[in-house]
Amino acid sequence: MHIIGGVYREICLRPHWNYIYGSGGRAALAMCEMGVDIHLHTYLGNEYKKYLEIEADFCSGKLTIDQYKTDEKLEFKYIHGLAHITPPQSKNANAEIYIKTESALMFGMIECKTRIEAVHAVYDPQSTCQTLSFRDTGSTAKHLALVLNEKELYALANSDYLINLEDTVRIIAEKENAEVVVVKRGPEGALVYHKNKFSEIPLFVTERVWKIGSGDCFSAHFALNWILLKKSPEESAMNASKATSYYCQTQCLPSVVNLQHYESSPLIINSNKKFKVYIAAPIFTLAQLWIIEQARINLIEMGLEVFSPYHDVGLGSDKNFIFTHDIIGLEKSDMVFAILDGLDSGTIFEIGFASAKGKKVIIYNENVDDKDLVMFSGENTFIVNEFVSAIYKTVWESLCIKK
Repeated sequence: MHIIGGVYREICLRPHWNYIYGSGGRAALAMCEMGVDIHLHTYLGNEYKKYLEIEADFCSGKLTIDQYKTDEKLEFKYIHGLAHITPPQSKNANAEIYIKTESALMFGMIECKTRIEAVHAVYDPQSTCQTLSFRDTGSTAKHLALVLNEKELYALANSDYLINLEDTVRIIAEKENAEVVVVKRGPEGALVYHKNKFSEIPLFVTERVWKIGSGDCFSAHFALNWILLKKSPEESAMNASKATSYYCQTQCLPSVVNLQHYESSPLIINSNKKFKVYIAAPIFTLAQLWIIEQARINLIEMGLEVFSPYHDVGLGSDKNFIFTHDIIGLEKSDMVFAILDGLDSGTIFEIGFASAKGKKVIIYNENVDDKDLVMFSGENTFIVNEFVSAIYKTVWESLCIKK
């Protein structure tokens, strides 16, 4: 199996992460971990190459690297796994990697254009500096599967989100002459289009969510199942979803044995309602306001309606006005996303009020001792100590009941 894709250093502040992967490197190691021999084509220096080779030594498959030498050491820097980042720029942007092969997984890259001629191909364009269609890369494949997120889907269709998702998928499938289109939909799983039929693929629930590189893991396992194991697109996407669940839970790429023993429940969506979430948090320092802003942006991006006292009521001097409108916001909200930063009295009151009303409360807590959380133990209260996992827990609880 041949893979074209970038190899980059990834740095995340919280949770801490400082490793060399990138889409190409991670996908190559993911397949090697499953016992597949991989030929990776990529731009990288000797330091990054040595790192991947050491990682591959612990895999059951063999990794061969076709090295396009460069002195660049490109890095992706994240504050957290849902942070918006600016991709690094490369001086090699006009270069190209081209291969002709039987089977290939191709990613879009920062430092060069990618092009293939293949019998079977999976293409993941990656939202880097630009989102190129498979056709626009000059590539050809007799059997082509596209793996896209919703943003990439609409970018390739040159349309906006007002157009029906399924109609947009059909447009892309016809335009790209794709046999299969897989649309990754974040907390809602994936949608597979094959032979003019749509199939929904569930997400498998995890206690923690390590987001960085999860899409790479999905594409690798989809390509493994669809191209090499000759499974249907639907089964391939289902297996890729399970493998990605393992990766999100453990921050490790799964092996065959890992997946055989891994148990996780699919998310069963039972509500189409757009839930409103109330953000309960202290608002006295820049750090506190920053995390409120992050939570608000991420929850809205995930399809939820958000009531934030700081944004929607303000910081006026009329305490009765603030109290009254905060209570109205609590009453009208379906859930509470609470950020514990110390034992702020206002946040504790809002959690208690919501609990008394039977509302679900997701508490993001990193620095309050467990002994001070005894009263936050109701059946509708969930305490999570990592930001991205807390955001996903909020979205999942709004969507469904787990089987």
